[in-house]
Amino acid sequence: MSLPQFFLGGGITALDLAILGGATLLVSFLVAAAGPTGGMQLAATAAVVPGPAVIPIHAWTTGFSALFRALTLRAHIDWGYVGRFVPASAVGALLVVGAYSRIQIPELQVIVAVYILSTSIYELTGKGLRVRFARPYPWWEGLLTGFASVIIGATGPLLMVLMQDHVPDRLRLSGTFSTCLAFQHLFKIVAFGLIGISVFSYFGAILVVTVAAAVGTLAGSRMLLKVDEKRYRKVLAGMLCLTSAWILLDSLILVTRR
Repeated sequence: MSLPQFFLGGGITALDLAILGGATLLVSFLVAAAGPTGGMQLAATAAVVPGPAVIPIHAWTTGFSALFRALTLRAHIDWGYVGRFVPASAVGALLVVGAYSRIQIPELQVIVAVYILSTSIYELTGKGLRVRFARPYPWWEGLLTGFASVIIGATGPLLMVLMQDHVPDRLRLSGTFSTCLAFQHLFKIVAFGLIGISVFSYFGAILVVTVAAAVGTLAGSRMLLKVDEKRYRKVLAGMLCLTSAWILLDSLILVTRR
């Protein structure tokens, strides 16, 4: 096998890699500066990568983007929260990954999207339906999002909504969220590897998205440091509204096609 064939493995073309790299850079910038973009990275990955590898490659991309954010904000991470979240997240992912290819639950995605949308609208307007937990439950949030991340892929917006009430500072919120997300996606990569789906079959794709995620995250993190707390919360709520609407529309289309 020649070097170009190895680099463009899995039937991915050079144009595909350019599109995926550009999309990853943009998404990583937006997540670092404002908040989760939900299905945007997943959609870009699905447009380029063959079906069975979409979620593992998405996990790699999102995981490294989260890792770079966590490194830039390492002084603000709540390690107590992370320590309780991570083991539960691993359990949630491992419980369901073996049945991944047989599970299709677009209704779950609808429920998640509606919850995120209603919460975000409340944050923006002060009106509407809002479910608020009295205190954080890292183990429960880890188990739930670990399970759901294998089924619907992009659970960053859900985790952010669950965390935001209990983390008053934007830097601590972003740092802790990013650390949890990095571990969660690492578990998914390992879990998919155990059932025979390896991201390293797509070497060119993972190399491009890793570099793009690093560059986008660095630029977005610099912007995060310049934004005041109140404005950040409004921008975050707006971003979550847009991403949940995107996820809701996509999942409703899947439901109606069944």
